[in-house]
Amino acid sequence: MDPAYMDKKIVDLSEDELIMLGFVGDDVHPEVVDMVKTVRASPQHLSSITCSMLDCVKHRYSDQPSQDASMTPDPFKLQRPSSPDSKDYTVVPPALISKYQSTFYYTGTSTDPPPLIWRSDLQPHPPNLKPIFGKSPQRQSTASPEEVAAQIVKSITSKERGVKYSAIMPVRFSIVAIECGEEGEGEKEGYLGPVVVWIAVRPDTTDAVALRDATPDILDILAEAQITVVVIGWYEGSVERMVDCK
Repeated sequence: MDPAYMDKKIVDLSEDELIMLGFVGDDVHPEVVDMVKTVRASPQHLSSITCSMLDCVKHRYSDQPSQDASMTPDPFKLQRPSSPDSKDYTVVPPALISKYQSTFYYTGTSTDPPPLIWRSDLQPHPPNLKPIFGKSPQRQSTASPEEVAAQIVKSITSKERGVKYSAIMPVRFSIVAIECGEEGEGEKEGYLGPVVVWIAVRPDTTDAVALRDATPDILDILAEAQITVVVIGWYEGSVERMVDCK
């Protein structure tokens, strides 16, 4: 990369500059293109993303050449179990959820969604309905987000739990139901799901049983802070260095 661009912000670049730097284009990895679109769509939140940061992501996928969208096989058609009796729909110990749910639960969160290990709600949430009087009662948390996060980290990394986590973040997912017919995708209906404490654990360091057993303590911490309508979601994810790229 041209050193003059290292500290330049993605939101300040022209389309020609993005193409020149290899951040957009037909031969650029979809993950890189998606990041550019996300940054440009939300400059008020992501204006700090620089060319050097995105170049690190680009190098990460440099050994994974992009495929033409028309030639990319549909992962659902490739992996969806062919029979309702398939073992992919069955919970096989030590797992606590099926292979199918683990693989597809977070589909749509990225081009390479993480596998779900365990979640505290095994029933789907209904859409958020407008209250009868137009306003929802507000409850003031008795602790700051930093204090709550510190308590959660202390709980899951205790000697009793020993969870090796790589990230913790509060998120809300937009849940979309797509009606598919003979002519392809039809109408899309969606709603905003509940608050999720999304916790990544280092790959191959724990199992679903240990994470299930650690979950009630987290819910107790949140309840003490008057945070009750919340889900705990566990997935596998590792931390990768995004500096010193060559």
